[in-house]
Amino acid sequence: MEEVRYHMMRPGQIAVRRDAFPAAYIPIGTLEWHGLHNPVGADTLQADGLAVMCARKGGGVVFPPLYY
Repeated sequence: MEEVRYHMMRPGQIAVRRDAFPAAYIPIGTLEWHGLHNPVGADTLQADGLAVMCARKGGGVVFPPLYY
């Protein structure tokens, strides 16, 4: 599977994806309680996963997630 996470890519890989589809996804989510069964950062983990799926299907790169 092609890498789309910006922080895991080499400069040449970034340039190829940028030229093909110049878009960047910035996953943002909260740090909040969701019960004993979920990690506190579940919202951000889901946003990151969705951004990766979108980039793999439509193009672009995914920047590291921001936790708030």
